[in-house]
Amino acid sequence: MMLKMRKIIAAKATSFQAFLPPSPPKLPLIGNLHQLGLSIQVALHSLAQTSGPVRLLHFGTVPVVVTSSVEAFREIMKTQDIIFANKPVAKILTKLAFNGKDIAFAAYGEH
Repeated sequence: MMLKMRKIIAAKATSFQAFLPPSPPKLPLIGNLHQLGLSIQVALHSLAQTSGPVRLLHFGTVPVVVTSSVEAFREIMKTQDIIFANKPVAKILTKLAFNGKDIAFAAYGEH
């Protein structure tokens, strides 16, 4: 039973990874932060030359999609805008911002 469950989880992980943009090699805890150096713009430009206009970087353990062309950014924001419209809700917002439902912190939707 446990082996079957591991196979299902591995299959889902590999099928999900097929939809991710290319990513340069990363280190376990710091991700791709070691590749940025002192000038972030120059580092992102050189990464764009090797892996294309859309790439996946990891800032620490947080995955970040970085685009370096206007066309790629426009396409992402036209087709995937609802995915990027929601913001994570922090616990402090539930106390300070009407349970996270004021105009600045509300989730995307009718409310």
